Amino acid sequence: MVLPTSVIIFALDHRLQLENHGQNTSSVDSAQQELLKNEITGLLKANNVTLIGDEVNESKTSIFESLAETLRVRYVKIDMPSEQRQSQKCSGDYSHPVSECDFPSTAEWNADVARCHELREEYMFNRVMKDHRSGDRVLVLCGLIHQEPLARRFRSVTKEVHNKTLLEYAWFDKTRYNWT
Repeated sequence: MVLPTSVIIFALDHRLQLENHGQNTSSVDSAQQELLKNEITGLLKANNVTLIGDEVNESKTSIFESLAETLRVRYVKIDMPSEQRQSQKCSGDYSHPVSECDFPSTAEWNADVARCHELREEYMFNRVMKDHRSGDRVLVLCGLIHQEPLARRFRSVTKEVHNKTLLEYAWFDKTRYNWT
């Protein structure tokens, strides 16, 4: 089996991940996004990353797509497609159930959200494993909740797995994004 050489799993805030396309975005958000892009550029170069796996919906555009193209790094969207989520009865938005009557209690709702996260993490892992090449150095961009479950999966196939988060950077406004 051909395996990646190393994997960096970078937990980010999805609000900073997407292209804004002229939408109303504050100058603070734009500045934070630019700082994030600079950090990721540094990580890509310092670690000779050859593949980016980005947890982003297939219908959205991530700021890292154009960055990967500019730096000639392969890029793949690794989030489970909407159709597959729906077939697994996983809501696109975990803030409310697919159907209120499906979950009579908060505990059942929370268990179902955990089930959906696990399905999505397995999909993300498999997507990276499908798209990597021998000796790849991989950067996985994902939400914080997925970081450790993905790290466990990648540690089963490669020894060099590193976790990084936005919290490591003094420029990140953790209060603004509720990362306190």
